[in-house]
Amino acid sequence: MLRVLDRRIDRWVREQRDSVDQAVVTTAAAAARLAARGVVAQLRSAGALNDAVFATQRAGSLARAGRSRRAVQSHLLARGIDAGVITQAVAEQVSDEVPSALIYLRRRRLGGFRSGIADDETRRKEFAALARAGFTAEVAREALRLSSDEAIDVIARFRRGDPML
Repeated sequence: MLRVLDRRIDRWVREQRDSVDQAVVTTAAAAARLAARGVVAQLRSAGALNDAVFATQRAGSLARAGRSRRAVQSHLLARGIDAGVITQAVAEQVSDEVPSALIYLRRRRLGGFRSGIADDETRRKEFAALARAGFTAEVAREALRLSSDEAIDVIARFRRGDPML
């Protein structure tokens, strides 16, 4: 939240470059940054800003969208969430990556969701696509092994919150 406010203040400063005395702009920007920190502190103390809750919800959402554990961690780090909070959130929300890999494959029409028969080169490229998305070799092998019917069943159980076997 603080980064969003700081970026908005920086944008305002750039917009004021030619229109007003720069000393006034600099003083106003400093006061705005100080006020932003106060607002963020008040929101945190009131419980309106909670990184742990945000990270947990976002990790679950990204996993359901077909993102790997590594991609989820990267996303949350880029959002400025503390590494300890990220570890906890990812552990809670991304216990099994195979369903996320299957969702990724379905979206890209790869693996069991591809049309036609795959040769060795196609399978290698699909494996590489999963690796680039951040999935481990073990998860990629398992996801690519499943037929479309099996994959759809795993995805459905994952979305319902049923335990994965």
